[in-house]
Amino acid sequence: MDKKYAIDANILISAHRLYYPFDVAPAFWRQLTEKGSGNIVLVDRIRGEISKRVRPPIIWKIA
Repeated sequence: MDKKYAIDANILISAHRLYYPFDVAPAFWRQLTEKGSGNIVLVDRIRGEISKRVRPPIIWKIA
């Protein structure tokens, strides 16, 4: 059985804003998308928080 990981919005928002902006580190987001697809769970409330703060919402591909 595959493991599932619940991720808080702050993890993804901080990664995008402080360390891995989409235009600077696209490989980070690509790897997260490829390796995390189906294994990362976001609560609906967290999805809403991320969609307000992160554009483009590439994260939907992983959860």
